[in-house]
Amino acid sequence: MAIHVGKPTAVAQEPGQEEPPDTSATGAGDRHRLTALQGLAALSLDAMASVAYGPESIVLVLAAAGAYGMGFTLPVTLAIAALLAVLVASYRQVIAAFPDGGGSYAVAERYLGRRAGLVAAASLILDYVLNVAVSVTAGVAALTSAFPGLRGERVWICLAVLLLVTAVNLRGVVDSAKAFLVPTALFVGSILAMISVGLFRDGPVSTTSAAGHASALGEGATAVGALLLMKAFAAGCSALTGVEAVSHPTAEDRQTAEDLRRDWELWKPGVDLIEISSETRSLGRPVAAYVRTLARTHPDAQVTVLIPETEPARLWQRLLQNQRGSVVAHAVRRDTDAVICRLRFRIAAKAEPPLLDAPFTAS
Repeated sequence: MAIHVGKPTAVAQEPGQEEPPDTSATGAGDRHRLTALQGLAALSLDAMASVAYGPESIVLVLAAAGAYGMGFTLPVTLAIAALLAVLVASYRQVIAAFPDGGGSYAVAERYLGRRAGLVAAASLILDYVLNVAVSVTAGVAALTSAFPGLRGERVWICLAVLLLVTAVNLRGVVDSAKAFLVPTALFVGSILAMISVGLFRDGPVSTTSAAGHASALGEGATAVGALLLMKAFAAGCSALTGVEAVSHPTAEDRQTAEDLRRDWELWKPGVDLIEISSETRSLGRPVAAYVRTLARTHPDAQVTVLIPETEPARLWQRLLQNQRGSVVAHAVRRDTDAVICRLRFRIAAKAEPPLLDAPFTAS
């Protein structure tokens, strides 16, 4: 059984049908592809969000040296922009060499070995966690600076924003891109407007600190040390986070489904390939609904659901493994009377053929 995630497209393949449904570019496949603007909203949010707090980090460090130190903002910014250009050129090469995605992990694993690839993957996971934390915190800090009355609720606002972003992303890449398209356009427009206005000003609008905020502007400084400049450069490099996100997405589900149909036709196991659609990318409920349909159409038959799963040999690795088999089993067991058999294939630690973990569990 093949599960297709996305909006409803074609009906399930009927028994005896010789060819799979048509999924040409003019049909359902287009709904699973991102336009240039949607790709900007889906894959570039990390990089664009860094623009909001990267320059601020430079200013906060150089402000310790007063007005004299603020004069070094542009040189430090240009140095970071040059480094950003190098990163962009580098990741363009990564995308060209690994069009199926993987980014730094794919590069490190192929050319430096498996351990180096795992180090790169762990670094990226840590980077994304910190990136979300810093982005949400910076956004809420900007909100509370405009509305000081919300300053005491900063933690709850951060948690609410985090839950909102998580809920939107659980809808899938395409749906989240559509949801973030308007906020992304507003953000880009605001940044361009701020730059345009700043080009015609010879000084800040105000240097007065808001209530509850200490002034970061120093006084009387006549020199800026190398350590301060390096600290400003390091703080400003936070603007570089998220650039690598464009190179990470893997092949879309639609292409994977097409490959599965082709392989199934070549294999010809004697079992029909059924395609089940899901609007919300959920897995358990669509399968349970299909099982209920089978039970209604075949009231005298006992429906049995076989769930093949692969699991690592070590217990601690299983904790990091996705739990799709458990999700499907729970949904089918809760909503139907079908018999569930979970067939676990254990992946050996060394390069050995996978073994069937016996006995299988049934319910």
